[in-house]
Amino acid sequence: MEVEIDLDELEKEKAENYFKFAFEMFPEVEPGFLESKCIQFAFDQEGFNNFLVNTMLQNKYPKQQPCSSKAFVENKDDFTVETFAKKYPDPQKYFLESEYGSEYIAHSISFLQERFRFSSVYEIRQILRKNNFKLYVSYEELKKLKKSRKTPRHQSEIMQAIGEPPSVFFDEVNFIKSKEAILKYLEAKQQAREAAITEARKNGTLLTCGCCFSNDLLTEDVVSCSEGHLFCKDCVKKSTEVLMGEGKIDFPCLADCGSFFHIETLKAVMENATHEKLLKKLQEREIAQANIPGLESCPFCEYSVIPDPASRIFECLSCKKSSCRFCRKESHIPYSCSEVDDVNVQNRTYVEEKMTEALIRNCYQCGSKFVREDGCNKMTCICGALMCYICRKQISGYSHFSDDTDEINAGKCPLWTENYKLHTAEVNMEAEKAIEEIKRKNPEFDTDIYKRLKK
Repeated sequence: MEVEIDLDELEKEKAENYFKFAFEMFPEVEPGFLESKCIQFAFDQEGFNNFLVNTMLQNKYPKQQPCSSKAFVENKDDFTVETFAKKYPDPQKYFLESEYGSEYIAHSISFLQERFRFSSVYEIRQILRKNNFKLYVSYEELKKLKKSRKTPRHQSEIMQAIGEPPSVFFDEVNFIKSKEAILKYLEAKQQAREAAITEARKNGTLLTCGCCFSNDLLTEDVVSCSEGHLFCKDCVKKSTEVLMGEGKIDFPCLADCGSFFHIETLKAVMENATHEKLLKKLQEREIAQANIPGLESCPFCEYSVIPDPASRIFECLSCKKSSCRFCRKESHIPYSCSEVDDVNVQNRTYVEEKMTEALIRNCYQCGSKFVREDGCNKMTCICGALMCYICRKQISGYSHFSDDTDEINAGKCPLWTENYKLHTAEVNMEAEKAIEEIKRKNPEFDTDIYKRLKK
């Protein structure tokens, strides 16, 4: 009788066993790197042993960086069900429809590894990908799965995400932790609202929005301009968002009566962060209108200060950029303003940028930027996406590569390449392309500039 073997399951089991063994030898290793190696050598015992020996001898491997403990600590002082419900009236819909970047995805993977210690990393990433990297939806699906690991994941095995996640990540984590209480509160609030509307309808005290003409509004649903015209909070919120998007910070009445909405009135329809930003803009305008002698502003943001008269550089404490006080461009020390404007300097900068771009890879899925330090050309992004380091295309596995010369010549990419040779070739090729492009536009281009850049 033939026995059917699930190779995917066997690969996962072997890779997890290799991972546990190797992690004890190299506890500082970046888990994603080690995981990709364990999967690569899942059916190659000799290759795995050689990898361990070479790693020990060379002592060169990417190391994990500490993650802010904030991602896994519930801040009870910041979170309450009431404030959460005010910010997210329909949290399930919000978290399902929102799109986030690589930091959110990395911290989501880390959080799920922490919560589901009996689920394999492979399973967690597959479910995240299936759900378009939505944390809440993936969490709910993982809760229904059976254990795929025989032993729980050790704390040292959990991927340490790099960087600070967006604030919405913590909100989503709080929703996961307090889902039952939040939904119960929202349901009770909706029932109370329906009862209040019924009572107000009986008493004839329902209000009407002067913009969308909704006529079943309660007192807490409306705000007014300084002349007393009433509008629902949704209409005022949409209006302020449009005006702020146009760079405006004054918000006229929607009935065009000539009056405006007061800053304190707008607090009822804006998120705290947006309201604080508006307050800051208003303060900056007041400062600018005051005509304070010696006051200068950053060319890249609205920060203002009276700088040291002897300094040529404006050091911004807000956006952290350094700029020239004379030409108001980014600091170009040791070059003078006239040198920066010189064509050759501009061309050199262009070539430098192209050389840098040649080194950096961008994940096709989450946009993360990275440069390989070591390893093969099958790259696994922190979001789980697979891509080739050579051609930079999306791949599905090792079938994209070959170590056979004929197959490489036929179009396959090599699995292994020397980092220094590869990067040098890519940088030189892009630099030469950029120089040829500039020469076509400017025959007087300084052709020696590339020699200086290579130094």
